[in-house]
Amino acid sequence: MVLMKSRRSSSRFEPAAAVGRRREEAVNGEGNLIIGCDCTGGTHTGSEDVVIGSDQTYTGSGSIIAGSQNTVGGEFNAVFGERNTATSSGDFLAGLDNQASAEEADVSGGLENKATAYAASIAGGYENTASGTESSQLEARKTSPPARSRQLPAD
Repeated sequence: MVLMKSRRSSSRFEPAAAVGRRREEAVNGEGNLIIGCDCTGGTHTGSEDVVIGSDQTYTGSGSIIAGSQNTVGGEFNAVFGERNTATSSGDFLAGLDNQASAEEADVSGGLENKATAYAASIAGGYENTASGTESSQLEARKTSPPARSRQLPAD
């Protein structure tokens, strides 16, 4: 458990995630639970987020972000993988270079997929777009994905 001194009491220690904002307050950059070192890159103004990995950007609240170089705005998103972007609320993303830009959009995996309408869903694959309300794409593949080498962060 991560503990930090409470701003509400000079002698008490509380779990770090419990020290964030009250619901009526604006997002203030406090109350995040950071696992690992998120000390490079990205904007870290979100509140009450769980952040695992490196180079994450989080500006909303109540989200879980794990992996590397993900970007999360809005509220209550879950983003796993690398270089994924969730800009609305209630989105779920996994995989590499995927985007969800509407409420409750979902990309469950794959590479370079985009869910751009309310409750649109993509199960995986490469370069798919779900752009109709409550539309789905199931692992269709336009072309073969390019060969990629993953660059690991320097020690």
